[in-house]
Amino acid sequence: MPPGDDRYPLEEPQPARPAGYGPLRYAAFMSEFGRQWRDVQEQIRVVLNTTWDPLGVGDMVDDEYDSYIGGVYVLVREGASPEHFCEHLRRVELESLEIAPTSQEHKMRVLSELKSLNLPILSYPG
Repeated sequence: MPPGDDRYPLEEPQPARPAGYGPLRYAAFMSEFGRQWRDVQEQIRVVLNTTWDPLGVGDMVDDEYDSYIGGVYVLVREGASPEHFCEHLRRVELESLEIAPTSQEHKMRVLSELKSLNLPILSYPG
C-alpha cells in the first residue's frame, strides 16, 4: 500500500447525518451506533494491547493504541488483504510510533486474532 493511502485511515469512522433523519431519530441512531462502536473498540483494543503491543506497554496503558482502532477496524471489516493489513501496521510502527517494525509473522498473528472476533458491520442508514 503506498504511503498516504486514504483507503485505510488511522482515525475512527465518523458517521454523517443520514438524509431524512430528524433530530430524535438521528439521536437514537447515534446512541445505538455509539454503543456498537464502543463494543468494537473494546474488542480491538484487547488485541492491540496483548497481541500486537509493539511498544511493550499494553499491560500498563490501556489506551496506548486507541488512535489506531478505526483504521484497523476498516481493514478487517473490508476484508483487506494480509499484505495491506501488514503494510498498514508497518506504517503505523515506522511513521507514528517511530520504532522498528515488528515481523510480518507477528502482524499476521494480529490479523488472525482480529478476524476471529465477532465484530459488527457498522453502517449508516440512508
